[in-house]
Amino acid sequence: MIQLRPMTDADLDALQAIERDLFPDPWTRMMFRDSLCHPAVQAHVAGADAGVIGYCIGMFSADEAEILNIAVARAQQRNGIGTQLLDWMVAACVAQHVTRLFLEVRAGNLAAQQFYARHGFVPVGRRPGYYTVGCEDALVLCRTLA
Repeated sequence: MIQLRPMTDADLDALQAIERDLFPDPWTRMMFRDSLCHPAVQAHVAGADAGVIGYCIGMFSADEAEILNIAVARAQQRNGIGTQLLDWMVAACVAQHVTRLFLEVRAGNLAAQQFYARHGFVPVGRRPGYYTVGCEDALVLCRTLA
């Protein structure tokens, strides 16, 4: 059974392992730690018997929010965990009266783009060369919340 809970320092090793496996430019331990200490950031992990298998980190500002990082361990993908994490983020946004939720996704990551489209995100911009590793553009996506 998957449970969502607030992220803690004890999760950092597992988070870094997931990052290194999934991304060519993984977040560092310090980036995760900084997010835990930032007052405008909320972060949750998805846990199971196997330990931490996913996470979502969001930053809130007035009536907008941004998903800074969201990932699910490769072996656990396509099991609804990403949707659970995204649903948590949307619920946190609604609780804080956020009207628009943003994120960036690699222009070449079609699977992620399809996932976000299924969850109501639409492209609103492009950031050329945003990802330094691979010099890839970022697509800026937005979901309007009721």
